[in-house]
Amino acid sequence: MAITTYDFAIFGSTPFAAILAGCLARQGKRVLRVGSRASPQRLLRRIDLALPIATRPGTWDVLMRGVPEIRALLQAMGAPDSFVPASVRIDHDTEAGRAFAGHMVHTALAFGLKPARRRNSMLWRSVGMVRAERAEDKIADWLAAAGVRSIDPHEVRLSFGASDATLLAGPDGDIAAGLVVLAEDAAILELPADLRPSILQSEELTTTLVAKVRPFSEPIVLFPERGVSLLQRDDGSVLALVSGSADLEARLASAFPGPFPIARLATGRTHHLESIDGAPLIGALGHAGLFAVAGLGNAAVFFAPALARHLTGTATPAEAEWCSAHDPARPRDDVTEALS
Repeated sequence: MAITTYDFAIFGSTPFAAILAGCLARQGKRVLRVGSRASPQRLLRRIDLALPIATRPGTWDVLMRGVPEIRALLQAMGAPDSFVPASVRIDHDTEAGRAFAGHMVHTALAFGLKPARRRNSMLWRSVGMVRAERAEDKIADWLAAAGVRSIDPHEVRLSFGASDATLLAGPDGDIAAGLVVLAEDAAILELPADLRPSILQSEELTTTLVAKVRPFSEPIVLFPERGVSLLQRDDGSVLALVSGSADLEARLASAFPGPFPIARLATGRTHHLESIDGAPLIGALGHAGLFAVAGLGNAAVFFAPALARHLTGTATPAEAEWCSAHDPARPRDDVTEALS
């Protein structure tokens, strides 16, 4: 049976994974994307927002350089309406959270952002946001034009040989990839437990669509300490994402001003990964040719161009240093972002 060879196999169905695959292909690499299109009935599992919960200047530097790149890419694809400015409110409940917010604001000011303080909240205006549902068709066309082959995850089997090789089997035979990049939590969660870095922990993620409520002052509200994110949609309904299973109902209700009980129209549950120290993980895992990216949060898509350059050895010195600092083999003291 024939063996098909690629430079990179990118596992992931998110905009981050798709744009990473396309950027690699645009650099002349042979790329396989193992991912599928989201079902129209499935609730969103993230908010693609250029606002990292981060205080490290290096993270903000790479992010801010990525924002215009993503906007330009979406425009070139013919999906300019998928990149929109958004107003975001971040609420902090603890002294540690408010102190972290102060550091985050101080860092952001150096990059020209001017968030406004309101009691226990910070308001961020004109934050870049990708409306993935508006870009999905154009991204698929862009990938095809770049020569990226896309395969449904159910048609590919990832296994690990005794020689520490990472093996792929597809619908048409064996697949050889110079590097397998797990660019989505679901792919990393399918790894054997001994291959998953201990810095990553699995958390239940509940996504709920709440019936129309009165308009929020800002359409996006984040509660980092509660693990709750809210996105009010154009029709007044609210997409709520709640991380963790403990006190789920109480944390969800606490994010709404009322009236109660809130009306839930649909609910989905899955699992996602969070790093214990709040910082991303970017680097090789325990088998040859296996690489993982996790912990980038809502801002992940805006790091895709820089990561593609890092993987091909064409990154700027600042990008290469930032990516390398988040390698799982490196000490974490210089990258930690934990609130407490």
